[in-house]
Amino acid sequence: MTVPRQGYPWLGHFLCIAPTVVMVVVFWIVFASETSLEHHFLTFRLPRPSLTRAVSFLTDHGALLFYAVYAVILLAGLKQARTRRFILCFILAFSLTMVTVWLFKGVVGRARPFLDPGFDHWSWGEDYDSFPSGHTTEALSCALPLAWWFGRRWLALLAGLYAALIALTRIYLGVHFMTDILGGVAMASFAGYFSWWLYMYIPLPRHPGNGSNTYPYK
Repeated sequence: MTVPRQGYPWLGHFLCIAPTVVMVVVFWIVFASETSLEHHFLTFRLPRPSLTRAVSFLTDHGALLFYAVYAVILLAGLKQARTRRFILCFILAFSLTMVTVWLFKGVVGRARPFLDPGFDHWSWGEDYDSFPSGHTTEALSCALPLAWWFGRRWLALLAGLYAALIALTRIYLGVHFMTDILGGVAMASFAGYFSWWLYMYIPLPRHPGNGSNTYPYK
């Protein structure tokens, strides 16, 4: 079901990013500083190698679930112009966002938590590309378009919870600070809104009866 063009569903957006933001706020209240949090997880994970391997697997492959959802959407609606349009707009917004993240990482050059605090601007080295979190950006950049595409609040929250779990793995493994995670939320928020904006306002080839200026919102 489609409806006439309407404004961006900010409620679904906030439900999607809320789990990650709340997680960071709680950590900040409990641990007071980013270094204290990093030390806590360091002492927690060292005697638990099996759990750490499982967390490493999730951090490396967790986003594949989102890509599988997009593949199902595309295959199920391959003959529908609005579905192809949605996938194309997602790819464009996602790609631009991840390139921007890569640029930020190199320009900022923030040291990883396991190194001495500091910056190496314009470096693009693995040890100095902590800000923003690319994994957090990737997960939420996939989750947010799904939130506005399906228009279900419970699904927006569910996708957000899964994205928050991926963000948590980055803190658990000691490769990102809390502010890196928030930077990823900001970048992903751009991706989510930009994908919707592309879908609604950028002219693409129209197919009769497919409602190129509408999007499903239930």
